[in-house]
Amino acid sequence: PGVAWEQGVLLRAAHLSLPRLIDSFTEDGFTYLVEEVPTGTRLWEAWDGEGVTNRVRFAWLVQLAEALERLHSAGAILECLRPEMVVVSPAGSCILADLAGLLPLPLPGEVPLRGDFSTAPELLLKPAEVDARADQYAFGALLYALLMGRELSDLDFTMTGMPKPYLERVPDTNPFLARLMSKTFIRDPEQRFPTLDGAQVDPTGFRELIAALHACRRNLDRVKLDAAAWSTVGMVRYGNEDAVEVHHVSEGRLDDSDEAALILLADGMGGMESGEVAASMTLETLRQCLFAGPPFARSLPATPVVDHQLPSPEPAKPAADEGDESAPPLPVPAPVATDTESPERTADAHAERVRAALVEANRRVAEAAQAHPGTRGMGCTAEVVLIDGGTAVLGHVGDSRVYRMRRGKLSQVTRDHTVVARLVELGQLTEAEGETHPRRSELQQAIGGRPDLYPDVYSVALEPGDWLLVCSDGLSNQVPANTIQGVLREARNAEQAARRLVNVALAEWALDNVTVAVVRVS
Repeated sequence: PGVAWEQGVLLRAAHLSLPRLIDSFTEDGFTYLVEEVPTGTRLWEAWDGEGVTNRVRFAWLVQLAEALERLHSAGAILECLRPEMVVVSPAGSCILADLAGLLPLPLPGEVPLRGDFSTAPELLLKPAEVDARADQYAFGALLYALLMGRELSDLDFTMTGMPKPYLERVPDTNPFLARLMSKTFIRDPEQRFPTLDGAQVDPTGFRELIAALHACRRNLDRVKLDAAAWSTVGMVRYGNEDAVEVHHVSEGRLDDSDEAALILLADGMGGMESGEVAASMTLETLRQCLFAGPPFARSLPATPVVDHQLPSPEPAKPAADEGDESAPPLPVPAPVATDTESPERTADAHAERVRAALVEANRRVAEAAQAHPGTRGMGCTAEVVLIDGGTAVLGHVGDSRVYRMRRGKLSQVTRDHTVVARLVELGQLTEAEGETHPRRSELQQAIGGRPDLYPDVYSVALEPGDWLLVCSDGLSNQVPANTIQGVLREARNAEQAARRLVNVALAEWALDNVTVAVVRVS
């Protein structure tokens, strides 16, 4: 309608994602409006920028949707919305830089429209019925283009002008994203936001749109997991001193999905009975300590107490509720355990809990070994893999290993706590020499070995397509890394990979217990 109208809209809307109004003046009968030109990166380039996650992308889209809501509340909508019209500032603000398509609402008659692939059909066909849902169509078109990685074209529409559903193009997309696309980029305004119930709270549908964007922001980077484990005594040993556990939790509530896994592995030493006891005690302690905190608190059943059948020459210690300082911490309140954005569920917080759990396991095993003559010298290696969201936190003691395969290439994540591994680090041995060195199994530290323990803790970012392998040295000493890599490349799922790895070791006449746990990330 005019410069004064646009000035009023910007003053009333006043949002960080809209251009800042600098000045207005009249000269030679013309009125001028001075708006800030936002600097930064066009959304096209920013969307696929290095290190940009879905959490960041959908935070930008939340800002953009909020700006559209503010424009609507100020009596305006956009005729079209394309990625090149949006700029991401160096500070991370998503700014609508082009307001050339700003239209008043309700629409007056005979409004000249440019019309492009993001223009809501009702703007052209039924202008008198246009409402805030027209902006949802344009918003969905913008997101569709970003997801396809190109500008929209005739190929994205049927012969009758209907947008081709995103779900037909990508049928296995994340359901949170599928719902968002299906409720925005669709021809019939009645099928867009709001839902029938949502309309009672917000008839414009913006509140539900923004909630759906937040759900995508929280959930799209969270990975799905396929996990399996197998263990064998091998071809030479009489008993199995290895122990392994895989705990996989998957939950859905409200607008959130939550998935986490805990993989524990120990390789016992000190004689058949003692090694088995050390491994079992270690896994029990790790389980107790880590189940008590996020993301597992209130999600898994209580941990049973295992009787390790050790003699008890000393009086029994007081029960945990009588002041035993070694008792695991009380469960974390449910809101902290289940809130995927809680600071208690960051990689750093998990790393501290994993480190503390390994130290506690070392204390308990060492005390048991000292208290019972028949178990002196017992100990074990320990591997902890805690997966929460798109991050795996690894705890490592000894010479069991964690590998990651990404894009078909296998790499060892952990560093063996052995004398030979240290000599390789110092350059005194080559890796090939270390693989066959007679002292390659001589540990520098183990659970129960010494009073002081210094576990290695790693944080590993996960991507769809990654594989994680946790194994005892019965596999890594018996099967070459390139063979392991080949098995993982060919496996269809975690169960098949775990079985085949164990069977490959058996086919090589496994000289030791062989234990593997495999996680496939999608």
